[in-house]
Amino acid sequence: TTPDRLRPAASAVPAVPAPAPDAGDAVLENLLARADHALAAGQVVTPPGESAADLYREALRRSARDPRALNGVEQVIERLMAEAEALLEEHHLDGAQQLAEEARAVSPQHPRVAFLIGQIGAQRERTVLDKAQRAAATGNVAGALAVLDDAARGGHRSMLVDSAREQLTQQRLGGVADFLKRAREALADGKLVEPAQRNARFYIESARALAPQDPGVAQATQALIARLNVEAGKALTAGDPERADRWAAAAADAGAAPADVAALHAEAQRLRGVSKANSMAHLAQAFNERLGAGRLIEPAGDSAQFYLAKLVQTDPEHNATQLARTAFDTRLLDESRGALRAQDYALARRWLAQARTAGAEPAAVGELDSAIGVAQEQAQRAASYVSASSLTRTRYVPPDFPLEARKHGLEGWVDVQFLVNPDGSVGEVTVVGAQPVGVFEQAALDAVRRWRYQPLMRAGQGIGQRARVRLRFAMQR
Repeated sequence: TTPDRLRPAASAVPAVPAPAPDAGDAVLENLLARADHALAAGQVVTPPGESAADLYREALRRSARDPRALNGVEQVIERLMAEAEALLEEHHLDGAQQLAEEARAVSPQHPRVAFLIGQIGAQRERTVLDKAQRAAATGNVAGALAVLDDAARGGHRSMLVDSAREQLTQQRLGGVADFLKRAREALADGKLVEPAQRNARFYIESARALAPQDPGVAQATQALIARLNVEAGKALTAGDPERADRWAAAAADAGAAPADVAALHAEAQRLRGVSKANSMAHLAQAFNERLGAGRLIEPAGDSAQFYLAKLVQTDPEHNATQLARTAFDTRLLDESRGALRAQDYALARRWLAQARTAGAEPAAVGELDSAIGVAQEQAQRAASYVSASSLTRTRYVPPDFPLEARKHGLEGWVDVQFLVNPDGSVGEVTVVGAQPVGVFEQAALDAVRRWRYQPLMRAGQGIGQRARVRLRFAMQR
């Protein structure tokens, strides 16, 4: 039984000419974002119209060469194939067949899909052949025929069923000769393991089921193995490690020497390493270009953050990935510090949140978070004032009573606003009200400027605070 997330996708929309996407195609970006979300949520082929498969194909109809859509389709195929191959390894052929057909609906010409469908067909054939072979090897022709008849009734009728029944009836020898003849013809035509039921491996295995010890079968098997090894070598020369691995696996299934198969797989792995190195270099270059251009987060599919995620996905421990992580975290923190210097505290916190999410050094994040908090509080205090009586004054200088006011018997008051600096000194002293006007203001200013207060501290740092006080001038009675 296949997982719910891999239920059949909606039928493919008939191919129509795709409109050429404009730069910044909002519809395309929306499709890709929805497709990425669906893929991340495991909605590979369901629900219809909103599955990753359907949305990536819709994106390709808008932009046939968009690398993100093409990569998305490849990821859909990869998931379907991984599930199908796992089921095939467990011999759940019906489930594997269903997933392979779903993958073919997404990408009809994909070579990996076609190869897997061929493998499933071959596995079905092999299952039938194994049962028939065991019966025939004991001389139980009737039992072998019963196995073939059961396969036909189960919906797996093939040339094997008809031909094997006919040949078994003719004491098998004629059938063996016929299958080997067809195998030679298929080898000559290059039909080594596909199409299903019409390939050299199928014919050889059919002959083996009828006569496991026939020397002609052994000879044909060696010829098939030699050709499969040659095809694997060609794939390696062409720089296609995936195809080389598939040919090597087919050779192993046919009975190739383990050392030969291991050598082919090792060379394929070496090629993957070369390909991976090239991919890492390309991703690192794209990351650095976006970082240098200031495209840290946006656009979502073409930013420094996007290419960093690709580096992590490809090889999280690679030196290029580690350098990119450090550069990205540092840049996010720098952006936050820049916003702090510009007193844009909301922006500073947004950049800090991005840095925290990205995994920046916790100590640096905590230090900057504290600095933003202190700066915000200072700004709020600087924009307001408290009564001077709420502060602790450490030095008081009384105002001088102006001689002219004393001479004329004048009394009054002055309201003064001032800033207590982080070191406790007084600055920015201004008169905000006086009665009478123009008499006592200067005396009040001169006195307040010489006062000192106990510094206000927040998070271990001195902060400024505005205050207001009323100085009264009265004659002594």
